[in-house]
Amino acid sequence: MAETNIDINGGHSQVNPAATQAVQNNYYGTPVPLHKEAAARMVVVLGAGVDTAAGFPNPCSLVPKITEWLETDEGKAVDAALRKLLKGLRFSYAKFVDNAIERLAHDLDRERETICSRVTRELEQNDRLDEGQRKMGQLIVRLFHKITEVKDGAAIDEETEELIREVTGIDPTEETIIDFSHVNYTKTFEDIVKYILQTSLHDTENPILRHVYTNLLDIGQLLAQHFYGFFTNKPSEIKTYLYIAWTLWAYLVHEEQTVVSDTGIEDSLPIYGQLNGKEQVQVITFNYTTLAANASPSTIYFNGNLTNYVDIENKNDLQVDDIHGYFSGKRLALDDLLQRQPERLRRH
Repeated sequence: MAETNIDINGGHSQVNPAATQAVQNNYYGTPVPLHKEAAARMVVVLGAGVDTAAGFPNPCSLVPKITEWLETDEGKAVDAALRKLLKGLRFSYAKFVDNAIERLAHDLDRERETICSRVTRELEQNDRLDEGQRKMGQLIVRLFHKITEVKDGAAIDEETEELIREVTGIDPTEETIIDFSHVNYTKTFEDIVKYILQTSLHDTENPILRHVYTNLLDIGQLLAQHFYGFFTNKPSEIKTYLYIAWTLWAYLVHEEQTVVSDTGIEDSLPIYGQLNGKEQVQVITFNYTTLAANASPSTIYFNGNLTNYVDIENKNDLQVDDIHGYFSGKRLALDDLLQRQPERLRRH
């Protein structure tokens, strides 16, 4: 067989000699001349903290805030309109909150350590706590530590396990001497825990109690839990998802109206004020409010916004042109929007 010699430096197949100079330059790594000079662009990403600083509730407190708002005349009107269209809807925020409290009061293991460590850190690092807040934090830590001490004390350590084998010849198969799955908390303890949880839901700005409900009432998890109804074709789950989504939307519109009417954007919302008129800045926001779009029309909404909604039946992204008139014009427009859902939702 003839010897094959490949010349990687002088081979003719590396770059087509007939190629344009720009193509050859691009191949070799030389910058291709641009038609005009490219300008650098700054990207600003906005998270929940921006809107929270402006007066909006943080994501963890949305469920209790919506629950309170639904007790107002405005909230009751939205609730009635939704329930009229979503026949047979069983979900209620109040019941969801009560169930969550009961669940955590009976089964603290899942959240106990997380809550305890966060409250402890708050007590150590926050010197602005008043006496009542500090005592509440101390009570939470003491009670939860009691449970931890009992469970740790009942654990069979290596030394105890070895003594059991030597003395009795029995090989322990359990890790503790108490089966905690059959141990119930006393009514006194459960009442204390329920009091703490109930208080945390009505005092969402409390720096101590915010650590209690952080994982308890996550509206994102709540929406995800019921969204699967669209895939499994379960009308009850779809109705629940629609109710939660639209009450969240209505509440946020209400909050935006309140924030904007109370104070001007330029004065009270410095982040948005700084973005006004800066075309070289691309804004990406994880928030729903229209504040970012008002400051920078090219804003990209990662999670959607309050001026658009998805028509589930036709899979279209539709826009509400006048969001304030849409909500405050006493018609709420919920009938028009929800009637776009599949006929089967109204039949069930």
